[in-house]
Amino acid sequence: MSFFPIKSNPLFADTLVVHQKNFHYLFALRCTLGVFIPLVLVLIYGYEEYAGSVAYGALVAGMASKRGIYTSKIATMLGISFTVALATIIGALTGGQLYWEIAIFSLFGVLTGLMSALGKVPDYIGMHVLVALAIFSFHPMTFEGALISGGFALAASFFQLLLCLFSLLFLSASEVNAIPANENADLLSYIDDYSTDGQSIGGVLKEKLHLIVHGILLRPLIRAPMYMWSAVASSLPELKENLSWDSSYAQHGLRLACAMVVAIIASNYLHFPYYYWIVLTVAYILKPSVNITYSRAIARTLGTLLGATIATLILGGNTSLLVVVATCVVFSALAYLLSEVNYAIAITMISVFVLGVMSFADLNSPPPYGYRILGTVLGCLISISAYLLWPPKKGEAI
Repeated sequence: MSFFPIKSNPLFADTLVVHQKNFHYLFALRCTLGVFIPLVLVLIYGYEEYAGSVAYGALVAGMASKRGIYTSKIATMLGISFTVALATIIGALTGGQLYWEIAIFSLFGVLTGLMSALGKVPDYIGMHVLVALAIFSFHPMTFEGALISGGFALAASFFQLLLCLFSLLFLSASEVNAIPANENADLLSYIDDYSTDGQSIGGVLKEKLHLIVHGILLRPLIRAPMYMWSAVASSLPELKENLSWDSSYAQHGLRLACAMVVAIIASNYLHFPYYYWIVLTVAYILKPSVNITYSRAIARTLGTLLGATIATLILGGNTSLLVVVATCVVFSALAYLLSEVNYAIAITMISVFVLGVMSFADLNSPPPYGYRILGTVLGCLISISAYLLWPPKKGEAI
């Protein structure tokens, strides 16, 4: 289904097509609680300066819980949790230092391009590392403050992980049997004797609590690091093959690094006070992925612009802490709910959320009205220019 007859134009497929059957209400509810509870707790205990890292760490871990099945799902969440926490620390330490920022974004831009050669999960992790670097570079901290910020991001991610693990308690036996054999051995060993087909694992919770906790909650945490190590080791040959100029992924990494450096230098030359919005936009838009076309790039651009406009209307001027918190919670819920319904709308919701995260640091000195939109427009122009000046090879996914 689409909103307009223009749907026949493939360039607008990701912008206009709506997948009505892809609403995942329970997933959205669980992940939204995973954002709301840590955010409220950190504010109650007076750590407002770390609210942004808590909110973003929780958001990306929740999104990662869509990826993989059982052990691979937990491994993906662990991977994104640690890498985003590290990016939070690096961003907070290097923010405001021009040469360090150029070096860091160049390095991670190239690495993100290479990681996209390894599949959707590494590409997802690489993109969110860049976004975290952009978000937290705008608020430089001391070494101690940066470590605490990264720690809060990691703790929020782990809370999402805990909620995800508990959701596994309510898998039915038929759902367990649908899990690939290499990932469901632990589950089957604990439920074969206690669960009939279609019965919820949660239904035997009282009788076999210790078995369920050990088999479902602890085993994946033990196995996930080994799964991650195996995945990394098996990816090294492919990564090595892409360490050449002929690799489209290596070229994209260089293209992305150049675009981000241009964004940093241009904003510094123009004395644009909120350069991180420009860099953030480039990180979101200039991103390769398997089977993604220019349609996806158009959807990312339009979604980012619309998100910046909505965020400006909600958060422009003197914004209270309550409004910022409500914005983050509401738009994280919408992002989770609509993540597989329409790509452009999902990007819109995430963009509003991210700008809400940034607003935690701007409560006492909110940016002038419209700067968010201007920064987003500049980021879009730089991204589009990167595609035009350094076009992907024929057949290369963007």
